Amino acid sequence: MSDNILEQLNGQESLTEMELYCIAKHTVELVKVVFHEEEDMRHVSCKTCKYADDCIEMYGCLGTFHHTINKLSQITGVNISLFKGFKI
Repeated sequence: MSDNILEQLNGQESLTEMELYCIAKHTVELVKVVFHEEEDMRHVSCKTCKYADDCIEMYGCLGTFHHTINKLSQITGVNISLFKGFKI
């Protein structure tokens, strides 16, 4: 599978397979915790990630997720923030 899953959009950087996987893992965790009230699923994404070693080397697990979300926000033009009080 190609390292760059999304082709470059308007000359912007694309998301890698690892970054897309990160977004998917955290989205699944969010859905399970918020919508299915599975509190035991909280903070599982990074612990069960197949890229955990790579993430820790780059930014630390949650640092990689923050970086990935910021990159997704830039590519799509959708304002996304993981910080409390952020207004869309």
